[in-house]
Order: sequence, then structure tokens, then C-alpha cells
Amino acid sequence: MRLRPRSRAGRDAFLLRAAAPSDVAAPSGVEETVPEFADAFPFESFNRMQREALPAVLDSDENVVVSAPTASGKTALAELAICRTLRQGGTALFLAPLRALTNEKEDEWERFESLGYSVYVVTGERDLNPRRAERADILVMTPEKADSATRKHDSPRYSFVTDVDCCVIDEVHLLDSDRRGAVLEVTVSRLRRLCAPRVVALSATMSNVGDVADWLDAPADATFEFGDDYRPVPLHAGVETYAHGDNAFADKYRRLYRALDLAEPHVTDGGQALVFVSSRQDTVRAAEKARDEL
Repeated sequence: MRLRPRSRAGRDAFLLRAAAPSDVAAPSGVEETVPEFADAFPFESFNRMQREALPAVLDSDENVVVSAPTASGKTALAELAICRTLRQGGTALFLAPLRALTNEKEDEWERFESLGYSVYVVTGERDLNPRRAERADILVMTPEKADSATRKHDSPRYSFVTDVDCCVIDEVHLLDSDRRGAVLEVTVSRLRRLCAPRVVALSATMSNVGDVADWLDAPADATFEFGDDYRPVPLHAGVETYAHGDNAFADKYRRLYRALDLAEPHVTDGGQALVFVSSRQDTVRAAEKARDEL
């Protein structure tokens, strides 16, 4: 996705919004904020990032764009947008970047089903039940399946996509993907033309937040870029070296052992460590080594 920079006035307004929290303090308790949906949230209080974005997400019908660090609680913002839609008797669509994530959301959002709302996943690997899709309160799809459905919206089988009132885009930075970005962009644009849903776009890594806000017509006070100081766990960034040799196979294991050395103190203290490797096969080997060595 290639978007032109926003105007200086719009950029200045956006920067001001990103730097300064709202003057109106949002409630911190889930029970206080969404009493009828409190059982759908696995925690009792919203964190700082969620509280600052909450008024724009829950108390407005404006489009919203949020960029925030990994594990800072963006999923709760998606759920708050869904709560607002359900309050109004509407249908919410959650666009997940991967099929595995659609399955994950189906499991997580059984909490909404316990409150009487239906969740229905539509992906290419499942048989579509148009009746269930039409009656669903929360739809979960990948961009590719939503692309196919919106292209066929005139068909009774896929007409349910024209009844979407709110579209939540998870990992909106997918727009920058050479292979999948165009699919997401076209799908959202087509959906907005078909039924004009409210759009809430979420991302952990996005350098052009203002451009995405321009594209979605999200106002400055509904555009957020939260920095690393909003991470629930501080992040230390650095570069670690290892002894490089002439044997590529041996080098691979040197890198792995170096990574495990860095992970060991965190694991020993009862924490978690995430190690990235270059292939699925290497993932299996790394997991086996971690199991044996740590």
C-alpha cells in the first residue's frame, strides 16, 4: 500500500494526539466500563494504553487506528469495539491475518457466546453455512476469504457481508505486504463501499500510522501511536555476537547456543523467552535443544 503523506496540519494534530493522553480520565474497571460484557474479559481492569484509547473505541462511532507494542493489550480494544457494536444490535467482523488466528479467536470468544452472542468463523477450509453466517453477531475471517465473499456479495450465499456494522482489522500493517497487502486494501475498500462499516485498525508495528488513518478517514483524536514505554514488560534491545567459522552447519548451532544462553536466565527465573530461527526444521531442532539444555 502506497499512501501519500498527510498534510502538515493533519500531521501536527496526529503528533499532538499521540504524545498527550486524553484530558478526560477513562474508567479503569471492566465492570464499570462494560458491565453487561464484563464476563467476556479475562481481567478486571484496563491498562494504561487501553484506558487512553478507550473513549475513542467505546464512546464513538469514528474509525480508529491504533499502533501499540506487542502484548500491550490491543485485543481488548478489538473486543471493546465489538461490544459497542453488539450494544447497538449490529454485526462485527474481525479480520485475522492467519487461519490459525481465526481458530484461536473462535476459542477465546466462547466468552461472548456464554453471554448469548454467536461467533462464526468463515475460512476456505470450512464448509460455509450461510444461515449461520447471516445470524452471527461476530464474524471472523481472513482477508482472503473476506475478499472472496465481498466479490460475491450478490449471491445469497455471501450476502451476509453486506450487513457488517463494524470491521476490526488485526495486524493492519499487512497492507505493506507485497503479496497480501493489496488483497487487504481492496477488501476493506470494497466493504466500505458495500455497507460503510466502522473500521478499527490495530497493529504492533506500523511506521505510517498517519497514512493509514488518512486512508480510513480516522480523525486525529481516534489515531494512536503508543511507544515502547507502553509495553507491559520493558524491552532491552542489543546486538550479541558469536564466533564465526567456515562451517555453516556449525555456525547455525553456535548461533542457537548463543540464543539459548541469553534465554536461560529468564527461563530460570520463571519467565518466558522467544527465539526466532529461519525455518520450520530449525524451529523443531531449537525446541529440542532448548528442552535438553535449559
